[in-house]
Order: sequence, then structure tokens, then C-alpha cells
Amino acid sequence: MEESAVFALDNGIPEFLLLAAEAFERSGARLYLVGGWLRNRLLGLPHADLDVSAALPPAEAMAVFQTIPGVRIAQRDTALGTFGILCGEEEAEYTAFRAESYGEGGAHRPREVRFGVTIAEDALRRDFTVNALYHDIAARSDVDPLGGLRDLEARRLRTCRKPGETFADDGLRLMRTVRFACELGFDIETETYQAVKQHAALLRDIAPERLQAEFNRILLADARYPELKREENPALSGLHLLDETGLLRQFAPEFEACRGVEQRPDYHDSDVLEHLFRTAACAPARLNLRLAALLHDIGKPAAIEASGRMVGHDKLGEGIARGLLTRLRYPVASVDEIAALIRHHMADLDGRTGESRLRLFFVKLGRERSLELAELRRADVCGSRKEQAPGDPAEKWVSLLRRMDDEHVPWTMKELKADGAALAKLAGGPSPAVGKLKRALHEHAVLHPGDNDAGSLMRLAERLIRDRNRFKPR
Repeated sequence: MEESAVFALDNGIPEFLLLAAEAFERSGARLYLVGGWLRNRLLGLPHADLDVSAALPPAEAMAVFQTIPGVRIAQRDTALGTFGILCGEEEAEYTAFRAESYGEGGAHRPREVRFGVTIAEDALRRDFTVNALYHDIAARSDVDPLGGLRDLEARRLRTCRKPGETFADDGLRLMRTVRFACELGFDIETETYQAVKQHAALLRDIAPERLQAEFNRILLADARYPELKREENPALSGLHLLDETGLLRQFAPEFEACRGVEQRPDYHDSDVLEHLFRTAACAPARLNLRLAALLHDIGKPAAIEASGRMVGHDKLGEGIARGLLTRLRYPVASVDEIAALIRHHMADLDGRTGESRLRLFFVKLGRERSLELAELRRADVCGSRKEQAPGDPAEKWVSLLRRMDDEHVPWTMKELKADGAALAKLAGGPSPAVGKLKRALHEHAVLHPGDNDAGSLMRLAERLIRDRNRFKPR
């Protein structure tokens, strides 16, 4: 066990934890800060969640915390020795020192938990040495059982035990390895890296929701600590790591078909798989948009297999993406949003679509989704070639969308300034003809926003009713 005096943590520790540490000391125990909060403080990064730990089992620890004014206990998982501590706006989580044993398969939850262990034994059940650093709050002394400080200074991820044992206990740690590496800009120690590759199949035992949560954080890794400057976008680094280690094919085998699929060199300088990775990294760090960018061309191999060409890959890709996202338990609304962006990402590809058609297309798609589609198009171009050819229509789209806003275009039927009762009377009473009439008026107002007033719309409605050749209810 290594002692260190380099932790400078007197500032920033919440008052209720300082009081709790004194109370623990009176009970004959020590209260330690441990985990991501401590790691990030030492790296000079924004704080992660507050985690504290001690030798006291859960019931005894709860009793000590309840002596602190203003503290409330939130039940978590007492079987694992864990509960929440709330005090005003502050929150921490307590976990008793423990040793764990797991069944076969790496399914995340320990089969047996044993309390009453030493701090050195507790450190061994953790994932990485940089997350197994302890700060004795009351004594202001520091404990580094496994050499985590050296790894922190070297910006290196190393497991607390032999990597194969660590990953066999909990297969989700394979994803966490990639996530920490790309979020923090750390290298993965060689033996740990090789073990990730060797044990990739353990992901098959992990619940889709847990895989999704880690995958999301990898996709948004560049937004986690933007103050860390890296040569390569952290999200792109994460995708490369998932691919190189074989993890990606375990939970998203759909990407394998994209490997080695060449594309037109005048538009692309990489195969489909690398293009998808680059496009995702080029997209703004919003989850649905990143996923749409990552999946937008995933239908290209299927299109080639069907016709020898990539025509129709947008429609095929929509179905493939829906299947993958649904399997990973993404919310239905998110799946629909991502699928719509994939389905329409080839719209106005050459930038020659007329303004009238684009206005109607954008209104049908919706304002926010249209803006997202423009961002997807920008990312698509960015992820295609290092030297971009001119002609990207995204700027034209955004300019038109801004102008439509300035013109107060009615994006929905609710924004149409027409008297519904008067229209129904004009059409001869409630009938399908009224809906048809409103749709015709809405289309006109989208193309001519200056006519979106009650008088102009009523006069137009009268002309449409008179001209039966132009207006026939469906």
C-alpha cells in the first residue's frame, strides 16, 4: 500500500461530509472520499459524483450519518452496502468496504458480497487503479493501495487486478475502459488493452440498457470535458477503440458489413465504416444527431447487395437503424427521430431543389428536424473527404430556414390565421372538404407568408371553393 501527501482536497469537500468524517472517527472508523470525484479533483477537471466509503457496514454507517444535522438517507442497494446521503442541494453515495465474488459470464452484479474487509481488499474489487485512490477526510491523509497515482500522472488506465479477472467479474467494464480512455484522454495499459480484446464476448451477457448508457457516453465523450484538448475528437477515438477491440461487433454487428466497402473517390476518401465514424464525430454533440450521423449510410452494403449500386441506401438504412436502436432499448421517440433523419439525409443532394419545394419539405419535416437535417448534411460532408468540394446545400437550407422564421411562416396548421367556423360554413358544413381546404391554405401561406391573415385566407378560400377544378376534396 502506498501513502501519498500530494492530494490537496481541503477545499471543495462539503461541510456535511467533514462533520460526518468526525462522527465516523468517534465511532472508531475512517470516512474516505474515493472514485471519480477524487480522480477528477486531482486532474483539475469538473467534479464527478461524490462517493464515500468506510469499513462500517450499511446499517451502522446510516446511523452515523443520521446524527449530522440536515442529512437525509436515500435507500439504494443495501445488499451491496450502498445508500445515498442528501444534505440540502448536496448529495453523496456511501458504499461499505467490501469484497465480491461473481458467477460466470460477467453479468455485472456480484453473486456474493462480504463486508468487514480492509481498504486494500476494497481497492481490489474496483475497476481501475485511478478510481481506487482514497482520501481520509478527517485525517487529511491519503491512501493509494494500488499505485493509482502513478497511473493518473501517466494518464494510463490499468485494472486493479489481473485484467482478465476484472473483466470476467463485470463485462460492462470493457465498455467503461473505452469510455474512460476517450473521455479522459488516457492510454490503456497494454495488458489491459489485450484483455479487452480477448474478453469482448462478455458483452453478450450485459443488459441492452447498460450497453446503451455506456455507448451514449462514448458518443458524447468530447462534451464531457471540453477543456481537455486532444488531436483527435474523443468520440472518434472512442469509436475507433470500440472497433479495434472487437467490442462494437458484439452489440452492433450491423457495422461489420460496412468495413471495406469502397465509395466514389470524388466524394469520399475512406470506406463506409470510417466515413460513419468521422461523420458522427463531425456532428454536434447531441445524442440523436450523433446516432443519426453514425448510422446515416449503414444501408449502403445492403443497397449494393440488392442492386449493385448504393441507390436507395437511405430507405434501407432507416430499417437497419431502427432494428439496431430498438434492440439497444432506445426510446421510441428517439428511434423515430433518428430514423427520419436517416430517411431524408439524401434530400436535395445536388442543391438544385427549388425554393417552393424546399419550403413545403421543411414544413412537412418540421422546423427543428429540418435544422437537425442541415446539421447532419454538414457532418456528412465533413466526414467524407479531408479536402471538401464546394456545393454543400446545408448553408442554403439554413439560410432559407432563417428567412422562413423571419417571414413568420406558419410551421403548423395551428399557426394558420384562418377562421375555422367561417371555413366550415363556406365549405357547406363540417366535412372532409374543410380539412382539404385548410391544407390548401396552409400550403399557400407557407409559400406566401404575407397572406397569413384572416382576410387574405378567406378570400383565397372563396376562390378555391369556386374553382372546383383546382379544389377537389379527397
